[in-house]
Order: sequence, then C-alpha cells, then structure tokens
Amino acid sequence: MTYIPGGSEPRREPLGPTAYTTQNAPYPEYAPRNVAPRKSRTGLVVGLSIAAVVVLVGVAALVLALTGHSPVKIPGTNTGMTVQGQITVSDCGSVGYSDVRPGTEVDVVDQSGKVLAVSQLTQGAVSCTYHFTLNNVPAGQPLYGISISHRGTVHFTEDQMRAGPELTLGN
Repeated sequence: MTYIPGGSEPRREPLGPTAYTTQNAPYPEYAPRNVAPRKSRTGLVVGLSIAAVVVLVGVAALVLALTGHSPVKIPGTNTGMTVQGQITVSDCGSVGYSDVRPGTEVDVVDQSGKVLAVSQLTQGAVSCTYHFTLNNVPAGQPLYGISISHRGTVHFTEDQMRAGPELTLGN
C-alpha cells in the first residue's frame, strides 16, 4: 500500500509495474514525457575509429616502403642491386672445408653488422667453385661484408660488389 499526499485513504498498488502518464503520476514533474529515445552512436564511433586506424597504418606503411625503411616491398620500387659472386675452395677434398657446399648460407652485412641480404651457395661448373646471387642489396653503403658459413666476414666496396666479388678459401 502507498500513502498519497492529499488522498483520503491508502491506495493499493497494482501488481507489476505501473504505467504513469502526466495525468496519473503521483509527482507530475517527474512523469515521463513523450520524448523519442536517444539513438546510440556507439557503432558509428567504433566504425569511424577503426577506419581512421586502418588509413593511418596504410599511410605509414606506404611512407616506410617508399623510403626503403620497411620490409614491405611495393612492386616497381626496387632500388637494390643484384650481386653475383663466387667462392673457390683451394683444397675442396679436405675435411676442414665440408661446411662450404651447395645450400650453405651467404650473408651480406653493412658496417654495423646488420644483415642486408641472404642467399645460398650453388654448385659451379668447376668442382671446387660455388656461386651465389644476392638480390635487392641496398646501394650506397660505404662497405659491404660477405660471410659464408662461420668463415668470417670479408669486406668489399660497392664497385667491387657490382663487379662480382670473388672469395678464396684455403691456400
């Protein structure tokens, strides 16, 4: 039961929620008005936020790729050089050189030791000669280091790299 001010008797409440209007509300100033419910814009805000992030990431990737500071490659923007070289093992029958064979990794590094390109040895026409081709080696470095297996690093200038570096292992 509910006491209503100004009423003569307590009034019984109906079971369940009461639907008040401005005419029957106990306190008319708090009665609901015929106002359209506010539409949620959460979906719009989330959608626009995701679109903005996608656009920013795309622009950043494009800028990095065009300046050459990204692993993302855009077709037609290759500015690297192709280096074709060889290594000759003077005593290839020796057990001490068994790590130099087709499939052995060849690395090109800059002066700080950062790897610029990676390739593998392939068998040459002569039994103790192996070839390698390194693609997309960035031009403009003061020196390039080539290392094969665990045999250390030999340094070359850019002109020597373009001419085709030749290494010899053994006597």
